[in-house]
Amino acid sequence: MTKPLSKQLIRGACLLFTAMAFSSCSQTLVEKQEAVSALDSGRWRQVAKKPPTYYPKGVAEDHLTGASDGYWVYRGDKAGTRFFIPSHGVRGQSGDALIAEALAAATPERKKKI
Repeated sequence: MTKPLSKQLIRGACLLFTAMAFSSCSQTLVEKQEAVSALDSGRWRQVAKKPPTYYPKGVAEDHLTGASDGYWVYRGDKAGTRFFIPSHGVRGQSGDALIAEALAAATPERKKKI
């Protein structure tokens, strides 16, 4: 009876190790994506000045911006700078990558609240 229990423990340990390895890979990927700010990446264009509003290049200025159409990320500055991320992403750019860039542009105070 001890042998089956030890096999179960070994299998459990292997599964745990594998899960931990994959989770650390995904965190590293997000950190690398956040290294480039939306304001510095060259993949965004300003569509309004008050408040400063940015859309990813490839998104029309008249694109719908309701809750079912995408997400708003606010920089947290006095000007109210905001970034719109379409829920379907943009050709060649995933929604997750765009969100990471927009979050990287957040002020340090805003990042503490996220």
